[in-house]
Amino acid sequence: FGGGAPDDGIEHICGLCTDFQELKDNLKEVVKKYGPFDIILGGPPCNEWSGINARRKGVDSESGSLILQFAKLINKVKKYNQKYHDVNHRTYFFCENVPEVGK
Repeated sequence: FGGGAPDDGIEHICGLCTDFQELKDNLKEVVKKYGPFDIILGGPPCNEWSGINARRKGVDSESGSLILQFAKLINKVKKYNQKYHDVNHRTYFFCENVPEVGK
């Protein structure tokens, strides 16, 4: 969020919302106006998933549970892409591979 995007020919939306909550609150309008979205990039904060952190709590912590919110966001983007743009549009996501997430 925030930060400028390079002029690479790709439309970035990172500057439209200042944080995850604002994006969630305005997702329907963002997808309707700027969509459809082809790919969603994101992932959980690593501190709750890193094998190095002996006190990690995974989804039982506030930051670790963001992976579940990310999954919900992906499903909503797919739904809004289909509703407002193209029922056959494919939406892809990329999530950082932290081995502990799968455990």
